[in-house]
Amino acid sequence: MDLDIIQTKATFDFHAFKLKVIYNRMKTLYDMEKYDEAMSEAKLGIEEAIKEDRMVYMGNFYYYLGQCYEKLGYEDVEISKQYHKAQLFFELLGKDYLLSILKDLKGKWCY
Repeated sequence: MDLDIIQTKATFDFHAFKLKVIYNRMKTLYDMEKYDEAMSEAKLGIEEAIKEDRMVYMGNFYYYLGQCYEKLGYEDVEISKQYHKAQLFFELLGKDYLLSILKDLKGKWCY
């Protein structure tokens, strides 16, 4: 048996895992209506994604940041900025399903 093939398939991507954990924590906090904490996690996720050059969750982080801004009563222009950033990442990454959800649920803030 070729152990090199097994080892190659068994590699662990710590940075991708870390972003997934941050995303899940953010989503859970949002669902628990802990919007300030969810907002902090979204910002942390954005920082970590930029630092590690991992863009896969960027649209999701900006989407939840926009939702937190809504719940916390931020100005419409700030809410709109977050949803627009989410829209850009969903478009760039070809996440059509998430893009359609964004436009259906948050269309008034999208460009």
